[in-house]
Amino acid sequence: MIPPVEVHVAPWGRPEATGSAGDPHATPQAARDALREQRPAGQAAVVHIAPGRYRFAQPLLLEPRDSRTRWVGARSDDGAAAAVFDGGIEIADWTPTAGPRGPIWSAPAPQTAEIRSLWTADGQRLARTRRPRSGTFRIGSVDDLAMAGGHMDALFDGSSTFSYEGSDLADLADAGRIDILISHYWVQERMPVLSVDNERRSVSSTRRSIFALRDDIDRAPARYTLENVRDALGEEPGEWYHDLETGRLLYAPRQGEDPDRVRIIAPATEQLLIVRGRPGDPVVEVAFEGVSFEHTDWSMPGPADYGLLRRLPRIPFASAPQSAMDVPGVISVEHALRFSLLHAIVAHSGGYALDLREGVRDAWVSHCRLRDLGAGGIAVSGAASHRSAGTTRGAIIEDCDIGWIGRVFAAGAGILIRHSGGNVVRHNRIHHTKATGISCGWVWGYRESVAHTNVIEANHLHDIGDGSLSDLGGIYLLGVSPGTVVRGNVVHRIRCANYGGWCIYLDEGASHILIEDNLAYDAGAQVLHQHFGRGNVVRNNVLAHGRHGQVCVTRPESHVSFTFERNIVVGSGSPAFVGEGPSRPDLAQVNSDSNLFWDEHRSTVRAGEGRTDARAAGGFRPIDDEWLKLGRDQHSVVADPRLRLPVDGRVVSPVVDAHSVKSIGFIEPAWDTVGPRQSPASGPDPRDSRTTNSACGASTVEATPSRRSAMTVTPARSPIACTSWPRAASRGLQSWQSTESSQASTDTCSGTETPVRASCPTPPSAMRSSS
Repeated sequence: MIPPVEVHVAPWGRPEATGSAGDPHATPQAARDALREQRPAGQAAVVHIAPGRYRFAQPLLLEPRDSRTRWVGARSDDGAAAAVFDGGIEIADWTPTAGPRGPIWSAPAPQTAEIRSLWTADGQRLARTRRPRSGTFRIGSVDDLAMAGGHMDALFDGSSTFSYEGSDLADLADAGRIDILISHYWVQERMPVLSVDNERRSVSSTRRSIFALRDDIDRAPARYTLENVRDALGEEPGEWYHDLETGRLLYAPRQGEDPDRVRIIAPATEQLLIVRGRPGDPVVEVAFEGVSFEHTDWSMPGPADYGLLRRLPRIPFASAPQSAMDVPGVISVEHALRFSLLHAIVAHSGGYALDLREGVRDAWVSHCRLRDLGAGGIAVSGAASHRSAGTTRGAIIEDCDIGWIGRVFAAGAGILIRHSGGNVVRHNRIHHTKATGISCGWVWGYRESVAHTNVIEANHLHDIGDGSLSDLGGIYLLGVSPGTVVRGNVVHRIRCANYGGWCIYLDEGASHILIEDNLAYDAGAQVLHQHFGRGNVVRNNVLAHGRHGQVCVTRPESHVSFTFERNIVVGSGSPAFVGEGPSRPDLAQVNSDSNLFWDEHRSTVRAGEGRTDARAAGGFRPIDDEWLKLGRDQHSVVADPRLRLPVDGRVVSPVVDAHSVKSIGFIEPAWDTVGPRQSPASGPDPRDSRTTNSACGASTVEATPSRRSAMTVTPARSPIACTSWPRAASRGLQSWQSTESSQASTDTCSGTETPVRASCPTPPSAMRSSS
């Protein structure tokens, strides 16, 4: 066995270095170039990265010829990544001046292109200037925008112009540099100003809004704020503005700061690492371990193909239709086999942390900390067809901490899985988002989807949504998803703006999904919401303390939406099942039995009629008689489960009294083991537990019979059809020493060529409908 080639990188390295430990290369790019010249094709390599900061003006690009390479960063004594790939430049030479609204410092900008982000050296993101100082403005009017109908009736009737009220945008300097931010529905529109007509009190943007400019369920125009307002500089210490005309950064200092000592970082690039293979020629087995990626900027995405929304023109919109899905990652990977990101940090970004694009198979992301992100944490999506070489599947995302996200693109999700199946998302902590925590699926309604056989297990999600957006969930599921499992998660503190803050949210067409063993509580709307779908199973969960009921089905259909059994449902003054009008719970086809119901503040109501959004006044009409006449919950009980919900989010077992819930067969899962597990010093690649051909194996998760022990991953064949891919040179991160070339041979999978289809009726074509 030929040992791997080893090269070294250190900040003190020199350009002509040999790459040895005593004579290291100065940059990761130099190490890559040296390996391209020196190692035989197919031989494994290890790049040792010494502690320190490596400045990046452009991303490190890895291609198929860079396969089978481990990039191993040095760690500090506490295990944190000490090797930093840094896209930032420290700003120096601050000059104090007097501004009309207080002291202003100025310094030469390090680049002519617009800088959109700044941080202090200790990691605090500095805000661009804004107005109003508190609250929001309200749009005056929008031409041809109807307010009388439902909020989804003209959803895609976006606009690039509107009239403003009073002097909200009048006589502003550098008006063409201002961004108008509109938070409504489940997105935040970012509309750069094109022009302002002070006489007509109207404003035009360079981008059209993706959605109608109304305040979703409120029959009123949308609210908005202004960002990057030069006239606001100095109103709030810590804000800043980039003067493109003079090429200087302007900063309103905070109390106690010294211009000779302050350290402020500006980003010089939007990405730090690009792993780019080609169809049929992927990058194979590249891993980054113990590396920190910091300081990247952002820009507005260009025109994108939004798939379902083909009737929309291919123009730059002010927002993606959901989850900021077109914002790239600090790390971007496409057409790669067995890419790994381990014990890494991604922080202070303008976009997503990691973007797994088309043709990525069996990626592994483990024990990473992703924080202060412009968009979301991890985005996973490939081709929409299982027949394509661009199919992305089989990722394992585990033991990561993802928090404080959506700092620029508010709709970014903690983990976003779109067109991808066979993924495992387990033991992660996701927190302090503005939108959804985990989003899985990207086909609205009952059409064919590749997003199935996904496992979402033992994650801790909390503080999801900050009250600025609506229609979001701790765990969000979309489309026909056979084999998908949501198990053993703890989800709590979900907040929304006008409507729709749910712990577990099954949106349009979400079908054939198993939801079991979850502890979900403290929701801004209901704890569990099914828009419409079929064949789902909801069992052995605790669902508690929704503000407007615990369970809701928005669009009842003729088939069974879900089976609901052995659940503990606890209210605090609101019914278990709730809805109004056509969404009344007794109209939904639900098989509900052997559950325990309780209300801590009033007589227990199994089913009630009433509003389910944030405008609900709290009144509900009990319809238990109608519910029971339908044969539902004939063996259910009303009893106090003696629920002990954690105050600080840390679960202490038992959560329920075992004797009180024994009659319904409820078994309490191991909720005290959710979230990231302690980082192991070393260990096998979990992908090795799969089938022989890792490119084709998927995973399902099965609970042990006791439900109290850890849940285990077992191999399973993915229903997604497989294509030929180069054979991996080894089966684990510990054995990347084979000389076998990635081009030497191929494996052909024997997966089914028949897409998974559901025999479901086709629903109306609306992307979403009223909640």
